[in-house]
Amino acid sequence: MNKPRTNQLGIADQFISRWSSRRFSPEPVSAHQLAQLFEAARWSPSCFNEQPWFFLLPETEEQRARFLSLLTEPNQTWASKAPIICYLTARRHFRHNQKPNRHHAHDAGAACMALFLQAHAMGLSGHAMAGFDEARSYAVLGVDQDRYQVMSAIVLGKPSEEARQAEERTERKPLEQVYGARLPDH
Repeated sequence: MNKPRTNQLGIADQFISRWSSRRFSPEPVSAHQLAQLFEAARWSPSCFNEQPWFFLLPETEEQRARFLSLLTEPNQTWASKAPIICYLTARRHFRHNQKPNRHHAHDAGAACMALFLQAHAMGLSGHAMAGFDEARSYAVLGVDQDRYQVMSAIVLGKPSEEARQAEERTERKPLEQVYGARLPDH
């Protein structure tokens, strides 16, 4: 059984209880549930309200296999069991003036967190992965590397009962290592 995380300062439980599962139920995610997840991401804040993120989802089983083939072998082993795989991309330049948007990664990360918090609220889980072949991803996903950055691979689904019982819920750095007047030595 998992050691419960502590909520010492009384923040909303969604931040404490959310985790990124690696074990998924085969239960499908409905089209309505999927729309709800991406609706939450849509409302994320962004620089100039640019909303530079885009989540690429496969439309066929062949595409799904190609999406999975980009993952490292260890990630393929468990992620292939999740009902949804997608890739988070972010547009590198502002639409209104075509200047570089140095905040595109930050904004895409905010959208990803909104997606994950909504997933958790719905009894689902999201898990982002850096373990994928970024160099190959542009060709396989049909993404113009000059215009977009492929940020991460993401799987979504309902955690299995085994995951709910056995998967570790990791702790976080102590609060004093997260903010203050100067950077900590770490």
